[in-house]
Amino acid sequence: MSRLRSLAITVDELDPGSYCWSLLEAPADSVAFSVLRTSTISYPSYDAALASGVEVLRSTCTDLGAGPRSDPFPGSATEREAQSNDSGWSPL
Repeated sequence: MSRLRSLAITVDELDPGSYCWSLLEAPADSVAFSVLRTSTISYPSYDAALASGVEVLRSTCTDLGAGPRSDPFPGSATEREAQSNDSGWSPL
């Protein structure tokens, strides 16, 4: 079985009463998190943003008992970095 991914949800208050969530991931060899996905809308409360973010986090798992074990968003940075690139150009 593949390694359990280190994922987290955070909620930020962009303006008073305007909350957004972000889904974060830390690579296996690091404790530094990077943003995988961010809400495209704002929510009227911390609780509403958190609940929406947790739903997105849960959607990354095909088996909630085992947790997230593969890239949940095809085409995301994690997947692009894993693909070989012999061109010498950096991926966008």
